[in-house]
Amino acid sequence: MGEERDKIFTHYKLYEYLTIQLIRCKNCLKMKRDWLWDRDLNIEEIFADEKHPRFLETAALLLARKNSAQEVFLEYIKPLVFFRNWTRLKNIMRKDQWNNPRIKYWQAIYEKLAEKYKERGIKIRTPKKPRDKISAEIGQKIKEARLKKKVTQQQLAKRIGITQQMLSRVEIGMENLSLETIKKIANKLGGKIKIGFDF
Repeated sequence: MGEERDKIFTHYKLYEYLTIQLIRCKNCLKMKRDWLWDRDLNIEEIFADEKHPRFLETAALLLARKNSAQEVFLEYIKPLVFFRNWTRLKNIMRKDQWNNPRIKYWQAIYEKLAEKYKERGIKIRTPKKPRDKISAEIGQKIKEARLKKKVTQQQLAKRIGITQQMLSRVEIGMENLSLETIKKIANKLGGKIKIGFDF
């Protein structure tokens, strides 16, 4: 995973070099729209403000259709803006299973940025509270089962094919897991899922 992440991140290194060489001018450089074949959006306006009501929806679409950090960071959104919003963007992208390969790619970029910002002493405020009650309960049960089996986060993450950072977020209740992922975690911990309904 480390080698794959490093390979992916070479795109971002090129971005840093280009940023020094180029000054973007809205009047002479229009954002490419090759990924918007089915939408008519004012992306210049939307990406100019991360608090725009359509920013998250549009940025998630961009990341689902682009797998070049260099292009995305140079043409559309800044790395720090991507970093701040990645968790919410990822949750939107997860609504479509076809986005899974893209999510893995951008998760690797996110983790590399996290390392970079940490080295530079840049503090990024990230929410530590569970996203909802159900996610918190599931995360706590996973943590309890993992500790009972005397398995580290790193070991379990490797077994199920995710990063240790993501598993940590799962146990805190900050990730919206699919039933398929929950089943995979339960299997690796020697358990099974029980779903009940009370009416």
